Amino acid sequence: MDLDKAIQSRRSVKKFNSKKPDWRDIIECIDAARYAPMAGNNFTLKFIVVNDEKKISELADAAQQPFISNAKIVVVVCSDTKRTVNAYEKRGEIYCKQQAGAGIQNFWLKLVEKGFVTCWVGDFVDNLVKKILKIPSEINVEAIFPIGYESEKKYTRKAKIDLDRILYFENYGNTKMQKIKGLDVKMVNLITLLGIISGCCKTAASVPQVLNIIKTKKTRDLSLAMYCTVTIGATLWIVYGLMIKSLPIVLANSISLILVSTILSFKIRYK
Repeated sequence: MDLDKAIQSRRSVKKFNSKKPDWRDIIECIDAARYAPMAGNNFTLKFIVVNDEKKISELADAAQQPFISNAKIVVVVCSDTKRTVNAYEKRGEIYCKQQAGAGIQNFWLKLVEKGFVTCWVGDFVDNLVKKILKIPSEINVEAIFPIGYESEKKYTRKAKIDLDRILYFENYGNTKMQKIKGLDVKMVNLITLLGIISGCCKTAASVPQVLNIIKTKKTRDLSLAMYCTVTIGATLWIVYGLMIKSLPIVLANSISLILVSTILSFKIRYK
């Protein structure tokens, strides 16, 4: 599975079938977390693999999430932040949170690649989780991941938010990229002009056909189905051009739509 597919298919799942994951595959997924960025190369994350059904049930109670008990394997992710906080003080606390997220994402994407599903559980009673797994008090519990195979049919996951709602340029809140300066602008203008000329030449090819129909009023040899399809296609191209803000596409297909619509109207009129 390639990276894009793994990212786009990753989602939270709470229903697992009865098949138990191979613990060796889970360890391989955990190994992927080692390649996440860590401040000062101080690796803060710790992973606890839980197979015991009693402990899994207790973890479900600690999180008040009954679905956890249906998983055959649960991974609990923790952070030992002492060295990083000592090295970077207040900023170290931020770094530990950032690298926890980075490591967990690596781990989760590897789970997706292996065909597993899970759900990031971050709401639980910390002291209860620490008691169940004998985690030292100074260690932070980051999340609980019940892991298994999906019990229901998969569906296509759509992005949760549009890109233009999260992307800014130069300053926070600025959604427009600065204009390119100098030679690059000239090149962009040249490309746009080339697109307009080529589009107009292509669409202007219909002009002789229109003039011939006006002169002879004969359309017997023209395909009504073809020109209906071309009309629909030109309309869709205009919509597409407007969406991507491409002047050559909009202009060329607007001319094409006018000419093709003219031919189509003559075809209907002079049957």
